[in-house]
Amino acid sequence: WYALKDTPALRPETRINLLKSFWAHAEHLTRYEGYRNNWFIVESEAIAMLGVLFPEFRRAETWKTRGYERLSESIAEQVYPDGTQYEISAGYHSMSGRGFELPYELAKHNNLPVDPLLVERLEKMYAYTAWTVRPDFSHPSINDSGGVSGGSASWAAKGAELFDRQDLRWVGTAGKEGTIPNTVSHAFKDSGIYIMRSDWSPDALYLLLDAGPYSAAHQHEDKLSFELCYGPDPLIVDP
Repeated sequence: WYALKDTPALRPETRINLLKSFWAHAEHLTRYEGYRNNWFIVESEAIAMLGVLFPEFRRAETWKTRGYERLSESIAEQVYPDGTQYEISAGYHSMSGRGFELPYELAKHNNLPVDPLLVERLEKMYAYTAWTVRPDFSHPSINDSGGVSGGSASWAAKGAELFDRQDLRWVGTAGKEGTIPNTVSHAFKDSGIYIMRSDWSPDALYLLLDAGPYSAAHQHEDKLSFELCYGPDPLIVDP
């Protein structure tokens, strides 16, 4: 909308139809809550954003208020205290995190209050993404992940920007900027994901152990499995 609204190619009737569409989407998503999984996060993101970006709508304050309330409910329900999204799947973790990210960024730019729990767990979501990368900055294929390339790792760079974290910047830029994390291994005790690595070099030894609860929605029945990498070579994946 903001990229196109001033172009002569956008006809007045098209403008009105777009605004009607935004209104219809926001009203539908406010009145009819979806299933409380990652869909609920992105639906709540949409109404929060429309409430902030289009204050001209009479219902904008309701959309904004309910959107941010639902995002708080979602992050409390779907993100463990250690920052792991409860599907414990690299792709869905960053996809869900992006649903919290833009509303948080909009709130910062517009001096809106934000639930401290949302702020705390969003930062931890970026940290989970950073800590779990393999030596080549791809992500482990636990649960419904498939092969997850460095695209997920690059999401950590956004966390560096929002939270001024140089360790997140180092992971998010594949070691080109920022500061190497100061420890090599990490325990995510709520999700039961344990990461061990020899160092942060491209040739590091890396092991992930999945020793936590049965995850949600996109889970595999693979508890107590592990993933082993030697540098860029994954030796055991999703056993």
